[in-house]
Amino acid sequence: MRRLCSSSSSPSSVVYSSPAISSRPLVRRTRSQHCFPAKNTACASVINDTLGTSLVLEEEKKKKRGKERTSRRRKALLSIVLPLPLLSGADILGLDCAARAEENKQTSAFFGAGDGQQLVSYFRELSYRGVKAATVGIADGREVVRVKFDESRLPFSDLLRVYFRRVDASDGGGQFKERGERYAPVIFAPDEAAYLEASRVLRILGESQIFGNEDPSLALPVKIIQGQPSTFEVLDGKNAALTKDDLKKLLKKSGRYRFLDDEKTGLWGLSSSRAFSFFFTISSCSCSCSPPSRHCNLITPEAFFSFF
Repeated sequence: MRRLCSSSSSPSSVVYSSPAISSRPLVRRTRSQHCFPAKNTACASVINDTLGTSLVLEEEKKKKRGKERTSRRRKALLSIVLPLPLLSGADILGLDCAARAEENKQTSAFFGAGDGQQLVSYFRELSYRGVKAATVGIADGREVVRVKFDESRLPFSDLLRVYFRRVDASDGGGQFKERGERYAPVIFAPDEAAYLEASRVLRILGESQIFGNEDPSLALPVKIIQGQPSTFEVLDGKNAALTKDDLKKLLKKSGRYRFLDDEKTGLWGLSSSRAFSFFFTISSCSCSCSPPSRHCNLITPEAFFSFF
């Protein structure tokens, strides 16, 4: 008898055959079972029929499971789709109008204070209050941050509060190490009410001399423009989100950290770590401090922040 099988390491079937009975059908069994030739055609036929029936049954089970899954998906889809025809055309139109009304509540204001990358993060921190987006770009030749916000949730005065804590309002020729007209401080107020509010805040800040301006009667050199800029071009390279460490490095490099944030020399000191703070305490000191206009002889904190 001749043995027909694959290599010993393979788990494939093994078949035995003999020249004397080569015309007889062979039965294939796994290696874990005995390999033997079929004794007769009827036996082989019964075995083949049994195997075939098992395959058919398995295939039918698979089809049944597939139909059940399809049925469940259809039911889930119908549970979502069927209620839609219950809405009338007026209802659907009403939903669309509501979405448009929500979008119309959003307005845009533009703030320039030198390098926009060092300003935009502070506006983004107000996303929980209604700021939808803050983007650095060039508006009418000046580098600014465009702030889209929901005016029903966030008043314009709160944006001014953030802005004037991140700008040297006494420097009209640029900001810190960024010099030139492109980096000069500017505010594009969205409407007349916002324009009047920005003008009032700037006047109070000038009278307080908190930015070190010597003559309180002179207006601080922050340009305030009513309306939207005629052009705005996004600066892609300055809109990436910064980590706190990366932002702090930029602030130190530009001189902003020492002027605005430092605990001892900064204009806002310890409170600068919060972009939105309702209280600010001015330390008491003698007139010998330098420069005296930043620390003493100031209006009270309540009056100073009354415009917010």
